Amino acid sequence: MSITPTTEITELGRRRARRWTTLRAAFILSAGRLAVWCPWCERLHYHGAEERGGKPRITNRVADECRPTSSSLFRETGYDLNVIGEVKDKKRLLPKAPFCTGEPDSKRLHSNISEIAPGIRRQLLKAILGRKFITKGCVTRQLPNDVTLLIGGDGTWWQATSLTRTIAKGTGLPSLAAYLWGVPEPTAAIRILEATMGRHLDGQALDSILDALDAWQARGRPERRTT
Repeated sequence: MSITPTTEITELGRRRARRWTTLRAAFILSAGRLAVWCPWCERLHYHGAEERGGKPRITNRVADECRPTSSSLFRETGYDLNVIGEVKDKKRLLPKAPFCTGEPDSKRLHSNISEIAPGIRRQLLKAILGRKFITKGCVTRQLPNDVTLLIGGDGTWWQATSLTRTIAKGTGLPSLAAYLWGVPEPTAAIRILEATMGRHLDGQALDSILDALDAWQARGRPERRTT
């Protein structure tokens, strides 16, 4: 089977290009399928090569791993394929990166960061609470006026009086920082993002991220996925 290289991109694909919506794909001779490297899942996805009269469908594809039940960037939009032709070795589709092997059981950036994420959150919690040491699991912090603040291991927090009456609650470090320090939650999220990046964002980036956070809050802030 021969596939003619194409750079066809739909108008929808153009609008989403900044989010890697058009991905490079190739027909893998040994597998008999189209393969595409997914920058979100950090692995190859495979699609049927013959559809619609023997030609591969290149628009709005979605791998099983990127379905709506996943946390994938493409779960709602899918992605378009820029088919470069036929290749014998699937490694030609991989990024030229030292740690990227393309093997299914290999380590990924996502899994490496997920392993240390609890430690990162504890360090951030130190700064938010103004404490030098944070234990694992549930954390308590005494506040003025005989008020106790409790933070669960899942990021849920609540503030109660000595009569165990809850007077405030929320989920996530940005909402906790916003409540304790009197800043908007998106601002707290930006501070945390910049701290982990090690860089300050410019005005245009800040505006875009703040708009996205506002829209996320308006949709009801879906629960954080762990996978």
